Formats: sequence, C-alpha cells, structure tokens
Amino acid sequence: MKWYSEEIKEGYLLVSKIISNNIKQKYPGVEYVGIIPESFNNLFNPDIDVHKVPEIDLVICFDFTDSPNSTEYNSKMGIDALNLITLSVGSIFPNAEFLSRHKNIYTSKFCVNCKEYCEGIVPYVY
Repeated sequence: MKWYSEEIKEGYLLVSKIISNNIKQKYPGVEYVGIIPESFNNLFNPDIDVHKVPEIDLVICFDFTDSPNSTEYNSKMGIDALNLITLSVGSIFPNAEFLSRHKNIYTSKFCVNCKEYCEGIVPYVY
C-alpha cells in the first residue's frame, strides 16, 4: 500500500497505538484492536468528496470466554474506539479538513472476531 504521505503513515501508527493501549486497558478481554490501514489512509485522499462522511474500518479481536459482560462490551468497545480515533486524529492532524466538516469519524466496517483478522488470536471467530 502506498501512503499519501509519511506524516499520515506515522499518524496511523500513533493512533493505532493509542486506541490499542486504551481499549485493551478498559476491556481486558480485547486481544487486538486496530484500524485497517487502507481505510485510515483514505481519510486523507486528496480526491475524496469533501462532503463524504469520514469512515474507517475497525477490527477488534475479543476473547468472550474470559469476559462476563461480553454482550454489553460488544457495542461499547466500538463506540469507545471510534471516539478515541476521532480525538486522536483531531490531535495529531489538527488541520484535517474532513474533521472541520464532520465532527466524528464513523466506521464503514466494524469487525468483531472476524476470521480474516482474528483467527489464531482469539478462540472464537466468525
């Protein structure tokens, strides 16, 4: 994958680290949380329609066997991760044009325990 700039790539790595550390700390059953790099990079696509809602693809691998409130966690993890992503991106890229038009980053694909990303990380995948 070709990044639009080195700054975006470095920002992606920083945002990924921030959300991973925070979500893992808040939800002990989380084994992996991350943003699909292509979707993050596409936020900064210079040819994208400026009125388009900013969206990323989010992956969470969660071990439901160790978590008593796993059903409640499912939606809360995603909301917390997206809030952290929006805050982090806004801090790292304060001049991001899409955040001046839209106050939040949304998810176009929210993948919890998807086989493609979580197989071998958690026992139950879909």
